[in-house]
Amino acid sequence: MKYVPILKWKQGEQFALMNLSEDVKSKLTPLISLVNLSTSPDELTAQINRFWGNNEPFYLGFSPNLYSKFSSLIAPYFAKIINHAISLDLKIIPVISNLNDNAFYRIIAAQKHNFSHGYLLRLLNVDTESINQVTNYIMNSCNISDSKPSILLDFYMVDAKISPISYSDIICSLYKKLRIDQFDKIIFAASSFPVTLSGLENNSITRLSRHEWLIYKNIRSKIKDIAFGDYCVDDPLDLNLSQGATIIPTIRYTKDDYWYIIRGKHDPTRPRDFSQYHKLCRALIKRKDIYCGEEFSWGDEKINECANKTCSGSKGCNHGNLPEWVKRNTNHHLTYVANQYYNYISSSKST
Repeated sequence: MKYVPILKWKQGEQFALMNLSEDVKSKLTPLISLVNLSTSPDELTAQINRFWGNNEPFYLGFSPNLYSKFSSLIAPYFAKIINHAISLDLKIIPVISNLNDNAFYRIIAAQKHNFSHGYLLRLLNVDTESINQVTNYIMNSCNISDSKPSILLDFYMVDAKISPISYSDIICSLYKKLRIDQFDKIIFAASSFPVTLSGLENNSITRLSRHEWLIYKNIRSKIKDIAFGDYCVDDPLDLNLSQGATIIPTIRYTKDDYWYIIRGKHDPTRPRDFSQYHKLCRALIKRKDIYCGEEFSWGDEKINECANKTCSGSKGCNHGNLPEWVKRNTNHHLTYVANQYYNYISSSKST
């Protein structure tokens, strides 16, 4: 069972994926969750081919936020994506959500011959009483009842104030209601990353619990055949950053059961100057209990480079900007969690 990171398909996530080692790539199957329909289908598939490639499968779906705004546009857009994906020999696994409409289900049924790598049913806001009714309806509507799709129990944004045990009890109840023999893989995913970091102290390192990982470990103590997914070092929402927004340079670093937020301060005289990242990187690499070392991942190598070079301004400097730090943060997270998850399930198999 592989780790399933749910990735917004933006520049930061794209480059984070491309710069993974082959070993890490072999331990995960990304779920590309499109947050808009602005990229043409041919350009989108070309991006996937460039940043992920056509050697390994990937899940492709849409952010839940899109369904309320663009529901009628999703099915024809996806149909065009499929045609381009097939021409590039991409190993696409369609994500079929209970939020999709019947037009989307008909597209899946009509293109059934193109989906040799399977299907993923992504269930959001489904309770124990309705879960079998929902899955049966989707599978019949998509004409995939003779297949064994995987199923994603997506809890989206979980509340860190609610105990992991409480969430794991709910997920275990859902699991017990499912007809397990119908499905290839069962995956739990969620996010507890804060929508905003505005309440955190400046010039500090703050530790936040990865609540979704704690929930998963509680689930795994009861159910062995369930995989893990998350939304990486971001929340699932796609909020546009306004030009007047307060910018505070921040590193989001994953280690053990936590995110470590290494945060600078807002300088109103230089609101978009990111040279603070040199200082933040030095603070991180000094923490031997946190920093994994420059050879751990591409992202960690960039952190080390930034720590060991001091400059001001942007020209010719390696401190990066906000999209650049999405690449570094996400690349480290993918590397860390893929290995953490792989080691965790390997050790639990032997106990």
